Amino acid sequence: MSPVGSLWGLMVAITLTPTAEAWPQIAAVNTRNRFVIAWAWGSSMFGPWSLRAASLGSTTAGATIGG
Repeated sequence: MSPVGSLWGLMVAITLTPTAEAWPQIAAVNTRNRFVIAWAWGSSMFGPWSLRAASLGSTTAGATIGG
């Protein structure tokens, strides 16, 4: 998004796999033109939970991450 809140650049689609994944968070790394996506993953919806993460370039038009 631009500094004034309008959409700017390509849309990045995030699709988590149908396993027990929850609470996705996204952060911009402006100095590298990348995004970091982190989420909780578990073998079931009751846990135990672990943290997983992926990095995407700012020009990525779509991605499937997870699992």
